[in-house]
Amino acid sequence: MKKILSLALLLFSISAMSQNYKLEEKSILSGENKIGTFEMVVDTLKIVLFEKANVESMIPDMIIDLGIDPKSVRYISESSFMGNGSIRELEVYIPSPKKTPPSKDRFQFAYSLGRHTDMVSLRLKYYRYYGIDATLGTSIHRLDNERNFAYIGLSNEFNQFYKLGWRGHASLGPILMVTSNTNEMTVSGAACLSLQKSFGKNASFGPKWFIGGYNELSLGIVIGL
Repeated sequence: MKKILSLALLLFSISAMSQNYKLEEKSILSGENKIGTFEMVVDTLKIVLFEKANVESMIPDMIIDLGIDPKSVRYISESSFMGNGSIRELEVYIPSPKKTPPSKDRFQFAYSLGRHTDMVSLRLKYYRYYGIDATLGTSIHRLDNERNFAYIGLSNEFNQFYKLGWRGHASLGPILMVTSNTNEMTVSGAACLSLQKSFGKNASFGPKWFIGGYNELSLGIVIGL
């Protein structure tokens, strides 16, 4: 009975230790201690451990954290300072979209050019996937369009298109419409959908749709900080 109890305690301790692992800036942490590193070298996910640890279940999170296309991973290489290591081939490694972490950008500044409207936007992320989306719209290139608007909404990131390299967020909130040369103002509601594909470390581009109190389709550039 004592042997069974000891074995159960040992298995529980190992499980507790594995659940304590986390990733941070290409490092593998156990609590606050750095126990390894990971990086992408050409088509190989390279994992180096400073001490013995089972990080197999964290491989999808490593791939997502590096921001690479899962289909580009062909091999996984594991090594340690103890002198042992292994490498194995991997045909396709596609993590579950539900595990995709939120964007690391605390602020996102965007400029979008639509058919009728020029839009300047700011998104502030306040917790994980959630943020506040604000947009000012006017018309610089269409002098015959006298409609201007201010929009603010609560937004939520989504990653259904992550495997294709796209991310985005949707928001919903009030929109204030103002017509030039008049004192007329109208308040209504609108929904905004933004899709973004990265083309640099902090830059992305993609379409933005407004539906509701104001309807517009635009294409713009987003800078994240």
